Amino acid sequence: MRIDDFGGRRLLTDGGVDLPDHEEEKEPVDLAVDYERLWYIKLRGEDDKRPAESWGGYDQDFEDAECVYTHDEVVKSPHEWWGVVGYREEDPRMSRELLIFDLDTHKADDPEAAVKNLTVNEGTLIVRSQSGGHHVWHTVTAQKGAFKESDFEIHEDLEFDIDVRGSAVSHHVVAPADIAGVGGSYEVVNNESIRNKLAVEDVCCRVQLAGEPAVEYNPTRGFGNGDGESGYEPDGDEWLLEDDVKEALEHVPASLKYSADDEYGGLGWRDVGFAIADYYARTGAESEDAVDTIVEWSKTAPDAFDEDTERHAFNIVKSGFESVEAEDDDDRVTVGTLLSVAEANGWEWPNVEERKALRDVRAFIDEWGLAEDRGEDDDSPGKDEMQTLARAVARLTEEDYKEYADEVSARVSAGTDTMDRHRELWDIRADKGSVVNHAGKLSKIHGIVWLTTTPIFNFEFDVDSILELPGEDEGRSSTVKVAPSEPNEPEFEIKVEPRVFNDARRFKDTVLSQMYSTVIESDRSDADVMDMVRQYIAARDVPVREGQYEMGLSDDGEEFVVPSGSIGPDGGEDNPGHTYVDQGSQTNATIRSFSAEPDENDEVDDDDVARMLELASQSRLPERITPILSWFAAAPFRPLIFEQTATFNPLGVFGRSGSGKTATLAAFNQMWGMSNEPLAVNASKFATLTGFTSSRGVPVWFDEYRPEATPDYIMDRWHTWFKKAATGGVEPRGNQSMGTDDWHLRSPIVVSGESEITNDAERRRSVMVNVTTKPTQDGHPARDAFKDLVGDVTTDDAGNVVFPEAEFELQDFAVAYYAWVADMSDDEFRAAWYDAREKVAEFAAEHDLDLGDTELQGLQTVVFGHRRVVSFAQTVGADLSKLPSADDLDAALKLVADVDGDGRQPHEHQFLSLVSRAAAAGYLEDATDYRVVHEGKANEELRVNVTRAFDKVSKFTRDHDLNEDLLQSASDYKTRFEQLEDEGTFVTVTKQPTQGISRCTGIDMDRGVEEIAGFARESFVDVDDEDDDGEIVNSDSDGGGGGATPIGSLDEDEGYVTVTAEVVDWSATPDEVAQAGGPIESGSLTDVTGRVDVVVFAYGLGDEPDGISHLCEEETVRVKNAEVTGYDGSPQIILDKGTTITPVQRGVGYIPPAEAEDGQAVIESASETGQESQDAARTDGGEYTGLMTESQRERVGAVKNAVSTVEEKYDAGAPVEEVRDRAKEEGVDMDKFDHAMEKLRRKGDVYEPQDGRLRATGGD
Repeated sequence: MRIDDFGGRRLLTDGGVDLPDHEEEKEPVDLAVDYERLWYIKLRGEDDKRPAESWGGYDQDFEDAECVYTHDEVVKSPHEWWGVVGYREEDPRMSRELLIFDLDTHKADDPEAAVKNLTVNEGTLIVRSQSGGHHVWHTVTAQKGAFKESDFEIHEDLEFDIDVRGSAVSHHVVAPADIAGVGGSYEVVNNESIRNKLAVEDVCCRVQLAGEPAVEYNPTRGFGNGDGESGYEPDGDEWLLEDDVKEALEHVPASLKYSADDEYGGLGWRDVGFAIADYYARTGAESEDAVDTIVEWSKTAPDAFDEDTERHAFNIVKSGFESVEAEDDDDRVTVGTLLSVAEANGWEWPNVEERKALRDVRAFIDEWGLAEDRGEDDDSPGKDEMQTLARAVARLTEEDYKEYADEVSARVSAGTDTMDRHRELWDIRADKGSVVNHAGKLSKIHGIVWLTTTPIFNFEFDVDSILELPGEDEGRSSTVKVAPSEPNEPEFEIKVEPRVFNDARRFKDTVLSQMYSTVIESDRSDADVMDMVRQYIAARDVPVREGQYEMGLSDDGEEFVVPSGSIGPDGGEDNPGHTYVDQGSQTNATIRSFSAEPDENDEVDDDDVARMLELASQSRLPERITPILSWFAAAPFRPLIFEQTATFNPLGVFGRSGSGKTATLAAFNQMWGMSNEPLAVNASKFATLTGFTSSRGVPVWFDEYRPEATPDYIMDRWHTWFKKAATGGVEPRGNQSMGTDDWHLRSPIVVSGESEITNDAERRRSVMVNVTTKPTQDGHPARDAFKDLVGDVTTDDAGNVVFPEAEFELQDFAVAYYAWVADMSDDEFRAAWYDAREKVAEFAAEHDLDLGDTELQGLQTVVFGHRRVVSFAQTVGADLSKLPSADDLDAALKLVADVDGDGRQPHEHQFLSLVSRAAAAGYLEDATDYRVVHEGKANEELRVNVTRAFDKVSKFTRDHDLNEDLLQSASDYKTRFEQLEDEGTFVTVTKQPTQGISRCTGIDMDRGVEEIAGFARESFVDVDDEDDDGEIVNSDSDGGGGGATPIGSLDEDEGYVTVTAEVVDWSATPDEVAQAGGPIESGSLTDVTGRVDVVVFAYGLGDEPDGISHLCEEETVRVKNAEVTGYDGSPQIILDKGTTITPVQRGVGYIPPAEAEDGQAVIESASETGQESQDAARTDGGEYTGLMTESQRERVGAVKNAVSTVEEKYDAGAPVEEVRDRAKEEGVDMDKFDHAMEKLRRKGDVYEPQDGRLRATGGD
């Protein structure tokens, strides 16, 4: 198969070697490569071939070597960069060593043409290097170091080098990144196992040029290349001379055992004799000379020579000569074996190329006379002869060149300066390729005979690094440095995408336009120039860095990447492994807003950072600033949090005009690295999209959230992206290649405004904080603290809040904090994240909260962020007494969770809740301020005169000193109610004339009671009146089923229902079912009336049913807003993102009560609702465990205790099987062990730090 059928995509674009794209995802488990049999060593860095430690070399036994590693050790090691030094043969009777041909195709002048006739064996492993070369892997039956690189000759017609690597020649290679545990950019492009060959010649035959081996094995350095049949000239002009053999013998002791000596690789005295005979026979020498050489060598050892030595030598030589003459190669010991042993003992091979070069130069001088004596009719050297001479001149030793330079010059009419330049350029081309920076210009090295240069640019053009662009199909980019020839113009650095080199005009606009003097100087076509530049970049041996489109933690978590550089644990990175790259054709507004400079902000004063943190913590009321500060502290960990939960909660900060929310967020924005200027919710489509897609850790702030004053299509788009940013969505966008790119919405979003988010789903997934005007008033301590932090607040011409007299460099805080984030390990993060979950579980239990998963995660984010603030504060030496305390955190959680009913409600809900309370207290009068119409009917409605009610509600809040932040006027509420009417909410009508109370807003009574916290029907209607028969009328009860529909009564066209039921089975469907469009999970629910099948077709990225984790076997749940459809003639329930699942106790609704022996009290009233009956079960540690029977709680608690007990013995976590054994000892039924473990996992009480290991999040 042709070599250009392998190799992955090119480094850049069409100018590179035309290698097809092989970018499919490669999983280590799918590799055919026998990577588990390889020996590995650590390398210094990505694609750096140098060992990272003194590993001991090839003479040691790898089984006992301290710094040679198995693949299992590679996977467990945190180190990423690895080399391969050998092959582990499991059969002790065999020895397989690696023999790898490194094809440097990228160094050819025209790589595409150079590989046209090159074919390789497609049945073995082939790896593509970072520079575009190819490694063809084989093993050969041999010992380590059995061959030398100089044993191999490369076909003379090849236009590039082939280096020989592998343990067979004692030379390691870089391991491909497809192998599990290995990093870097070397990639497998032919996924086959490593083919073994019995003989080295068989391996050579696997790489061919035009049907001939491209590599030949020739251990005697040139046999077969001379003029005689044997390859040697009898006049002694060979490159392996008799003296070389005799010198090699000095490194082989004559005291060897006669037949075999294990100390010398099994080589015996007799074998040395046969090797000498082989050499003399093949060179056409006399057999007597071979005998003499053996005898003289034997005399060098006291006990090796006796009267029989000469006779033995004669017989050996005679047999050896006969074997050579008969071409009997079976089991014959050759001179190559002798020379390999000699080299192992310190002998050095002669430089064959230098000897060949000297031979060719001498031959040319002997054949051709002086040029000045040559007449017109005399012959002159031809092109082939001149090229052979030029190649030889370049390879002469310096000593030989000085001796013969003048004689050569006199015969070719070329000055020695021409040959000097030729030799210099020859070495440069061999090291760097044919396109190089030379004499201040990027130039092309070329020449038919003598090498010279032709400028391409009139400036130096160097490659600083290669960038691996994000995404499977993005390819690579490069960071280039330009050094203009004009001394008045400075050097500059620029990132250049591959497509820039497709068109010279684009290249000129991108690169040459940066300075006045930079021009293309080549007289070749623009297309040819771009091709040469691409080849030049492809051949550079420079660092390869991972590019990422978003600001935030790198994929390995070791750097925090921002537009101005990368921040590591010690601050700005001088040689980062990751770098930011723009997505799209231009830098967007969000990226331009990042103003922290790691290089300029690297000398950060910890005292200043500590003081900034203290003042920021005191700049608002404690219960309000704590969730804001904590969320900002958690935002940089967004990728790690999302990895655990597939969600990251946004932050909403709302308040009336003058509450100081904009100034507070402007200060925080700068402390986290951005400018003071937020994005507007109604910004352009591109500006809004890039706000949602440009970060994965730096908070992105949207201000002026005002749905009532923004066109619907803009708000719809913003809300769609707002949701996707929380759940990790993708937005396709067209590119210049007429295709589309995926833009990932991952930014941690902060939104602020006077209007609040009203959508229930969006509110549940957001951390919502309402701020008040109190801290902005003169004399308030929070106002003074904020002024100490930022100075006097002013507004610029664009309306942005600015701090012209700020005492601190706020961006210093960003560099210090992001460096601290980059220093946190994955294990530390997971422990902190799940500790925060425990705190939230205890908080939810204490306040008897029934919150969905996303709401609980919002609280967990606040707790996690608060603890990051405290931990960071300790690092920089801040005064902890000036930071939010544990009590402040609890108050903040109450606010965010709306424990007191005054912190999370939208303003419209808040107002109607107060209307209800004020009416109950007698502040509002029936038939004057409100009226109930259609009372007692399905369309019952409350009509409220908002203008009158506003005044009386305001008086009610003042009289009772309520901490309520009302909007400024009744008209503000009317505007909101009009919007809610258009959205089809509980507001049924506005401006509706109503008898006795003028124009009113109408509220659907049932929906108001259901959706508005604190809104009670009994505030407006007498609900406990009895009729003549003693029956209660106007009751708000849902009836016997607690508002649920009996499962047995469900019809196929039922629509949306609420059911109460027990989960009798629940599991993932087979992959083939899901892939065919079927459900991804399914199960069944039962109640006292029947059983129904339940399915989920798709969820993830925030679209999952709220509370899906409660669907476990034996759970009893309330399923609300579930769709009923038909399937195979029976009803079926479908769960989607609008469904809510909450745990309830047995006996609620139509769930049968618990049996007495289960240890669960029987619920007497089936009408009891989940809220009324929810005495949530807790484990000993206080975690929320859902509503379970006593026996279930005991079983789950016992399993968790088993994890906690076992993990104390293991740093890596408790082995699963040992936990199982421990739980069995504690009496846990093994048939129910897996179910109990699944409940613990779903609740976050147990997690897996690595495969097969468990760790509990809170002890016993």
